[in-house]
Amino acid sequence: MSLTIQQQKAASASGSVAVTAGAGTGKTHMLAERYLHHLQVHELSPLEIVAVTFTEKAASELRARIRATVSKQLPHHPDVLAELEAAQISTIHALAMRICREHPEAAGVPADFTVIDKYEGVLRASEWLDEALNTLPIKLYEQISHSSMSQVLQILLRDPISAEKAFFQDTSNWQQLAQELQQNALDESGKVGILTHLALERDIRDINILASFDTTLRREDVEEALRLAQQFDEVADFAVFQKGQGEKQVTLNIGGLTLNGIVDVLGEDWVLDFKTDQEINPKYHRFQLWAYAKATNSKTAHIAYLRHNYLHTFTTAELESTAQEAEILVQQILDGHYTAAPSHANCSYCTYAEICDDNYRETGHKELSLVEIETQLQQEDIAISKEVASSESQQQTITQLASYFSQAAEQYYRLIIIPHQNTSQINFQQIAETTNSGYINVNLELSRRLLELTQRQRALKAEELLKQIVAHDDNEVIFLEHLEILFDVSLKLNPLGCLQKLARNRIIVAVWNGSIKNNHLIYAEREHPEYRIYPKDGFLVVNLE
Repeated sequence: MSLTIQQQKAASASGSVAVTAGAGTGKTHMLAERYLHHLQVHELSPLEIVAVTFTEKAASELRARIRATVSKQLPHHPDVLAELEAAQISTIHALAMRICREHPEAAGVPADFTVIDKYEGVLRASEWLDEALNTLPIKLYEQISHSSMSQVLQILLRDPISAEKAFFQDTSNWQQLAQELQQNALDESGKVGILTHLALERDIRDINILASFDTTLRREDVEEALRLAQQFDEVADFAVFQKGQGEKQVTLNIGGLTLNGIVDVLGEDWVLDFKTDQEINPKYHRFQLWAYAKATNSKTAHIAYLRHNYLHTFTTAELESTAQEAEILVQQILDGHYTAAPSHANCSYCTYAEICDDNYRETGHKELSLVEIETQLQQEDIAISKEVASSESQQQTITQLASYFSQAAEQYYRLIIIPHQNTSQINFQQIAETTNSGYINVNLELSRRLLELTQRQRALKAEELLKQIVAHDDNEVIFLEHLEILFDVSLKLNPLGCLQKLARNRIIVAVWNGSIKNNHLIYAEREHPEYRIYPKDGFLVVNLE
C-alpha cells in the first residue's frame, strides 16, 4: 500500500508531527514508514527508537507491520531485523514499567516493585475507596449519604487531574464559578433545544446542514441536537405521532387575555410537544399543553421527552383539572395580581423572549406567552428544598424504570439495558435499596473471584462465576453496574450473551457503559479491541438522565 502525499510528508517530517485521522485510514502503515525513515535517513538502531500505543494487541500489530516493512526495504541488514525483536515497541504502560525498573530511585519506587493486574486493581481501588470514606467526619454524613459520597469520589477519580486542579481553586470563587458554568450550560442546552426543534420541524437529518444554522455551537452540541431529533424517529413510543401535522401556531382567547404558542405536532384529536429538558417535569408544562389542546379541540396532549425516550400523556381528566387551575390563574392576571418572574433557564433562548420582560408588561389586549406562565410555576417550585427535589427526581427514575418491568417480564430475555452516557448522576445502588431489588458491582465481585485463578482458568470459568454471583441474590429484580470486566478480551466473553442468559428467569437491569446508535448497542470505539456492536433486539432499552 503506497502512501498518500500527506502521509509521505508525515512519514519523512524532520521534526515532531501530529497526525489526526479516523480508523482504517492507514495510521499504522504510515507509522511503520516513519520508523523506516529513522532507520534509513537518520541511521538509528531499532534500540534507539521508541514506538508506543495503547493496547497489547495494537502494539503486537505495530511490531508486525514494522517487521514486514523493514524486511522488505532492508533485506540485507539482518542485524537490524535482530535488534527489531528487542526494540521498545509496546504499550505506554510497558514503557513506563521499563523506565521504573531501570531507574527505580529516580522514579521513586522500590527496586523490586510489582505491577498488580486488572482484577487486583479493581479490588484494591474498592478497598482504598472504603478507607477514604471511613476517614471522613461523621458530621459530614448528616448532610450527604454514604452512598452519595461514594459516588462523588468515584466520579472525581475518573478525571483525577481535573479534580486536583479544582481542589486548588480559591473556595471563595466556587459559587461564582458554579453559577457561570451553570449559565453556560443552560445557554448551550437552550441552543441545542432550538436546533433539535429545527431538525424535527424541517426534517433535517444531515449534520452539516444542521450545523450551518448556528456556527457558534460546538460540533458535539450539533451532534447532540441531531441525536435527539433521531430519537423521535427511532423510539417506538413516538412512532404513532410521526403522522401528525408539523408546527402550527395557535391562539387561545380567555376573557381579555390572549395566549399564543406553537404546537410542534398536531394530530386528529391530539397535540404533541417536543422537550429537550434535562429532567422530566410534566407539571411545569401542563398549562402549555392544556392551552394547545383547548385551542385545537384536541382530546389528549402529549410531551415527547427526547433526552429520556419518554412519552408523557395528559389524560382528559388531567386536562380538565388544569382548566380549572387556568381559570384561577387567568383571573389573577386580569386582576393585576400576577407578575411574571422570568427564568434564566428559559428566557435566554425561548421563542417568547422578546415579549417576556423582567416583569409582566401590560399591553392593550394583555398578551401573555405560555412560557411566562410556566416560568412562574418553576420559580415557585424552586422554593422546595434540594432534598425533596432530589427525592422526587429519584422517584421519577424509579417510576420510569418500574413501568418497564411488566413489559420485560413478558420477554424471552427479561433484560433491560440502560446506556451509561446519561446516568452519571443516578445512584443505582440507592435505587436498588429503595425498591428492595438486588445490586451487584460486577467489576468488584467478579474480580474477587478471578483473582485466585490462573489466566487460562479465568477464561474458562468467568461466565460460570458471574452466574454464581447473580444466583446468590434471590431478588426478582437485580441491578448490574460496572460491567467493564465483561469486555476484557482475555476472558473471551460475549457480554450481551452473558446478560441475556442471566435474564432468563429474573429481570436484569444492566447499566451499559456505551451508547445506542442507529438501532445498535455499542461499546467502545470501532478500533478498540473491546469494541462490541449488537442489534437492538432481544432486550429493552431505557434511557435515563
